[in-house]
Order: sequence, then structure tokens, then C-alpha cells
Amino acid sequence: FSFIAPMVLVCCWELVERVVGIMWSGGVGQEWRRVVLRRMAGKGVIG
Repeated sequence: FSFIAPMVLVCCWELVERVVGIMWSGGVGQEWRRVVLRRMAGKGVIG
């Protein structure tokens, strides 16, 4: 499970990124991604 879960999360993340990229402009998408990554890093999910 510990190996499968990250792969699923990455696939979902890429899908979400693509949808967000289509809905928003690149600038807004990058800012949103930066905020999410910072929040995840703060919780110790990544980094």
C-alpha cells in the first residue's frame, strides 16, 4: 500500500493539474500549486 498510494496520488495530482491548467491561466495555476505544495510541506507530507 505504501508503494501504491503515492503512485495513485501522483496520477490524481497530474489529472487535477491538467484540469486546473485548463480552467485557470498558468499564473493562477502556479500560485495555487505553490500554496498547496507549501501547505503539504508544512504538514510533512513532502520534503
